Amino acid sequence: MSPPERKKHSPMFDLAMAIGILKAMGKLTAPVSPDAAFLGSLSLDGAIQPVNGMLPAILAAKKLGFQKVYLPYDPTLPLHHLKDLDCIFVQTLVFFASKKCRVLQYINSFIPHKNSI
Repeated sequence: MSPPERKKHSPMFDLAMAIGILKAMGKLTAPVSPDAAFLGSLSLDGAIQPVNGMLPAILAAKKLGFQKVYLPYDPTLPLHHLKDLDCIFVQTLVFFASKKCRVLQYINSFIPHKNSI
């Protein structure tokens, strides 16, 4: 998220910030690979959504040497052209966390459930 003085114009890094916050709080205990990038907008219900500019961001991640990109599925992205980059599709922050460690109960306590609305 640097440089800090540069204004951010997109929620593209919501997922990355959420992962960083969970790590800093000690709620995400599994290691996060330094060769992984995280892209996507995070909605209030925990869903991860695509945003404009995803393809240039994915290409930039590849150019910077990232091996994996966690992102929401977007059928308009021509990902079949991206060789040597592991695109891992995530639907929700809970789904990502369940793949990395046991923080589901903690995250679920903050996400409103559709049955309770």
